[in-house]
Amino acid sequence: MSHSKNHLIGGVTGGIGSALARALHAQGHKVAGFARDSEKLEALADELGAPVRSCDATDPESLASGIEALHKELGSIDTYTHAIGSIFLKPAH
Repeated sequence: MSHSKNHLIGGVTGGIGSALARALHAQGHKVAGFARDSEKLEALADELGAPVRSCDATDPESLASGIEALHKELGSIDTYTHAIGSIFLKPAH
């Protein structure tokens, strides 16, 4: 395996986000993520030992605080995947 990286996934509880999180975790990478569904987040955190945060990607303050907290837990973020199923199309903050 190549060098392990820290991956942040927005929409980590959805079909694509959770499949990616599981695949990266299986390859030995550290995964963290955020989504709105607290119940699904807790289940994924238990399964993968991944840090997660509940936040609303349409709320800039919620998003900023969630990402900041996950960044602190990871120490660094090497990649970000935007797997959020529905969001207003506008520039990222």
